[in-house]
Amino acid sequence: MKKSQLSFLLLLVFVAGLYVFQNKAVTPFVLKMVNSDLLVEETDDVRQPGVVDNEKTRLALAHCNTYLQEHYDLDDSTQISKTEHNAWALGDYSYMVRSRFDLLSPSEVQKDKRYICQIKYFGGDETDYGNWTVSGFDYE
Repeated sequence: MKKSQLSFLLLLVFVAGLYVFQNKAVTPFVLKMVNSDLLVEETDDVRQPGVVDNEKTRLALAHCNTYLQEHYDLDDSTQISKTEHNAWALGDYSYMVRSRFDLLSPSEVQKDKRYICQIKYFGGDETDYGNWTVSGFDYE
């Protein structure tokens, strides 16, 4: 048998062996881990479908408005909506908030600017801004 034929035969044996190892050992192990409670975090705050309006989402809106004022160079004439918003409860005390604000400057008026904010509550006093973390923020 030539050396190249032996190499090809060994390649086929190794590929077949890897295929069997993948199907008999690796895949069942991964599926067992995914279906176990190891990766599941139990909280009393579950994801809610659709737009949600409750006390936590209104607090999330207030803290997102605070984040907008503190991290972006907006002048004092900026009017941030405290009522017009959509909020989604993502579960585990994470929220997505979409709201609007108006930039009013002496030279021009830019109305209906929108922002989206992803925020998470970590416990403690809900009204304390330090107990919330903004993990994503963008405005147009």
